[in-house]
Amino acid sequence: MASWLECFNKLNHILSLKNQLKEMKMNKGEYVQSYIMRVFCLRDQLQFVGEQISDRELVVVTLQGLPPIWEIFITTLSNNNVLPSFDELVGKCTQEEAMMIARGRIQKHEEGEPSAFATQNKKRKGRGRTSGS
Repeated sequence: MASWLECFNKLNHILSLKNQLKEMKMNKGEYVQSYIMRVFCLRDQLQFVGEQISDRELVVVTLQGLPPIWEIFITTLSNNNVLPSFDELVGKCTQEEAMMIARGRIQKHEEGEPSAFATQNKKRKGRGRTSGS
């Protein structure tokens, strides 16, 4: 039988993991797959200690952690009557990121990480001058 202290420590660990999951945000310059892997990791840690997270909760948490450049994508998904499953969301996010890169909304850093700011910074370098001036 588990002692009171063991139960308390387990509960604290569960609460800490749940808080980390709810507070998780996609980092600047991070690929969406990397962000989703961090979400997976926390979900797996919670499952390991016997705490189940619903698919819907995982979808909501993942969407809430996406940066502002993903706002149109999030709004589009939210306006549907049914949220996608987490597996469907992973595919949709990967597709959306590829389209953002193709459209120049985000670009890859030299290290291979995407950046929503690379396009904006490129445009500002010339301070209004055209390349032909």
